[in-house]
Amino acid sequence: PEELDIKLDLNNTFVICFGENAGSIDGVVTGGLGNYRYTLTGIDYMNNTVNIGPQDDSFFGDLLAGDYTYSVTSEDCGPESVTFEIEQPIEFIASAIAEDITCNGEANGEIIVTASGGTPNYIYSLFDSTGNALFSFVGDDQDGILGEHTFKNLFADTYRVELADAKGCPLTILDIIVGEPTEIETTVLSTTQESCAGFSDGTATVSITGGIPGYLWSITGNQGRFLPVNDPTNLLIPDLPGGVTTLFIRDAGND
Repeated sequence: PEELDIKLDLNNTFVICFGENAGSIDGVVTGGLGNYRYTLTGIDYMNNTVNIGPQDDSFFGDLLAGDYTYSVTSEDCGPESVTFEIEQPIEFIASAIAEDITCNGEANGEIIVTASGGTPNYIYSLFDSTGNALFSFVGDDQDGILGEHTFKNLFADTYRVELADAKGCPLTILDIIVGEPTEIETTVLSTTQESCAGFSDGTATVSITGGIPGYLWSITGNQGRFLPVNDPTNLLIPDLPGGVTTLFIRDAGND
């Protein structure tokens, strides 16, 4: 009989997404005595041993990337073997860094997403904690930095980022928390009156909590001079006139 001859169909030996068991191999065999039996052996990319067959079908599917040997026997002839490789892109990975809001209730939080691997370029989508899509299919070149995108003007919330590479391979980053400081609150602990009308020698003692410590205070308004708060539990404000005085507080997030 003629020698066994194997011609492999290599059309599906590149896996589109890293880690998928989407590779396959088939062969056309001639020669020998017929009654072919097929065996596939090898090592996949995770270093697992693969040993499938012998079987009557020439097709082997659901294969991970790896190095394989396709073997055929015919009655008492063989085996005849051919080696081949199933390839895949490098692993598609991404990470996200959240930047907290500077002042309670504002919407200036950010999420910076970086991606690599897979098949560039990438697209990015952002979802809030209720599942609403805030940004959808943002192109990789929108920020002018390939492999990175920054979502801006975010409220405090827990977010989810979904990415896809150029081949549609998906990736999800869960539980990205954009935090915010608590609201700044003041408590008047005590006051003293002017000694005489018009002397402006009254005082007030207040405590400050919330926000981002590193407080400044003023009684002349946002355009006035702000002074550092040395002890937020016991801030003495001197030289007050009679009547109502408004105290302005800034924290370290809005100094």
